[in-house]
Amino acid sequence: MNAISEDRDDRRRDAGTLSDSGDLRMTPSQLKALKPELTAGIARPVPDPKPEPTPDALPVVVQLQSRKKRGTV
Repeated sequence: MNAISEDRDDRRRDAGTLSDSGDLRMTPSQLKALKPELTAGIARPVPDPKPEPTPDALPVVVQLQSRKKRGTV
C-alpha cells in the first residue's frame, strides 16, 4: 500500500489540515525566518514519547509548503 492508495482517516485529515488561501505575501528571507518558528510550534504540543503509545496514536508526517500562488507574476 502506498500513500496514494492508502485508506484515509477523515478524522485525522480534518484535525490536521491547515490551509491559508488568503493574500499572504512574503519574501524569501521572511519565509526562511518563519521556518524555525513553525518547527518550534509543531514540536511544542508533542508529549515525550511513552514506551506504550495509546492505540489511536499513529505515526504522522507534518508537511508545510510555501510556493508562489498560482496566477501571480
